[in-house]
Amino acid sequence: MGSSKSFIKSLLIGIGIGLSINSTFLFIFSMKYESLNSGIIFKSYIASIILGVVSCLTGYLFNRMESMIKASIIHFLILITTFVSVALFAGWIEDISSVVIPAIEFTVIYVAIFLVIYFVEKRKIEKINEELRKKVNA
Repeated sequence: MGSSKSFIKSLLIGIGIGLSINSTFLFIFSMKYESLNSGIIFKSYIASIILGVVSCLTGYLFNRMESMIKASIIHFLILITTFVSVALFAGWIEDISSVVIPAIEFTVIYVAIFLVIYFVEKRKIEKINEELRKKVNA
C-alpha cells in the first residue's frame, strides 16, 4: 500500500515539475514569438508532463541500485533520451541535427541539480554520522 502511495506521489510530483517546466518555456517562447498556436502549446504540455514523470520515476533507480555512479549514468541516459524525444515531438528542437546545444544545456542543468542533491544528501549523512558518534561516545 505504501509503495503505491509513493508511486502516485512521484507521478504527481513529476507532473508538477513537468508543468512548471512547460510554463517557464511557454513564457520564454511567448516573448520571442508573437503567437503560439494551441497545437504547439498542447505538444509542449504533453512533452513536459512526460519529461517530469520520467524524471521522477527514474529516481527509483537510486533506491534499487547499489552503485550510485551506475544509477546516475543510467538515470542520465534515460532522461537525455526522453528529453531529446519529447523536444523533437514538441518542436523545441527543429530536427536531430540541431540537438547538440539543447543536449549540452540539458547536461549542464542535470549536473547542477545532481551536485545540489549530492551535497544536500552528503550533509544529511554527515549529520546522522555525527549523531551516531555522540550516542556511541555518551
